[in-house]
Amino acid sequence: MSRVRLPAAAAVLALLTCLPGCSSAPTAVEACMGKQAVGATSGQLAGTYRGEGDAEGVTLTLKASGSKPGSGTVTVHHWPTGDWYRSELGETFDG
Repeated sequence: MSRVRLPAAAAVLALLTCLPGCSSAPTAVEACMGKQAVGATSGQLAGTYRGEGDAEGVTLTLKASGSKPGSGTVTVHHWPTGDWYRSELGETFDG
């Protein structure tokens, strides 16, 4: 086996080992991956997110406010404007 195939084979084997335990749960997702989140606090979302691909250079910063639960600020840098359905977006803005 080549060096590339060995890690791939190990990953597949690990997944197959997990499946028998998953099949006894109500859903495979709950057993192997946990339950899907239904919400998040402002503190859990705080951080700076950077765009990739078509959004290269765009940043979105979320900050939680300590004074009021569930509140905070959003700051954007190089956020594109224009109509979403057009192939080219408009100018960008910071705010």
